[in-house]
Amino acid sequence: VVYRPHSDKILRGGWNHLDTRLYEMYPHFCKVQASDMFIKPAENVRVLDKLSERFILVHTTGGDVTYRIYPYMDAIHDAFHGDYTIIQIGSEHDLKCKSDIDLRGKLEFSETALLMEHAAAAVVVDSFPAHLAGYLGTKVVVLFGPAPARVTQPKVRDPKDIILLEPNRLDACPLTTSCWGAPGIRPCSTPCIETIPPDVVVSSLGNLLGDYNG
Repeated sequence: VVYRPHSDKILRGGWNHLDTRLYEMYPHFCKVQASDMFIKPAENVRVLDKLSERFILVHTTGGDVTYRIYPYMDAIHDAFHGDYTIIQIGSEHDLKCKSDIDLRGKLEFSETALLMEHAAAAVVVDSFPAHLAGYLGTKVVVLFGPAPARVTQPKVRDPKDIILLEPNRLDACPLTTSCWGAPGIRPCSTPCIETIPPDVVVSSLGNLLGDYNG
């Protein structure tokens, strides 16, 4: 039995090259039956009382800021503002984007869960909010950097509620691989997540929402 699967088995290995999803690896190494995510949404978030029923969450920055920042998230506000309230979530140091409400650094995990539960949809980088959306059944577009979506994608209730967008690694990456940043191998001068076209992100979100004609 492994009690620290990430540090003892996963992080040091070549897990990016497998066809096994991360959320399947953890219970496998720990020899336990996987359960659902157990985060409990907060009972109330003050801003929720002031919102219409139509709002979209955006999240620009993943755990590794070198490789998982999407700098074109403004496109969501430009395309959907007016029809939807755009709310930015994440940590206080995340890259700021256009939004109607900026809640970076202002929410507990449970409060983020409550907003995600009530959101019409979300556009997020490969990070905790992606897995939260999957667990709660929120429609979500997930933007990936140097980690393969087939491995790090979130577990979802309904596959129709998620769109996974990966970068063009052939043009952006000198290693032409899912390198997970390739620490110590070669500096990354062009983070591949930046090759995901903003118009593709917008159209993907529109397809999920089903009522956007932009």
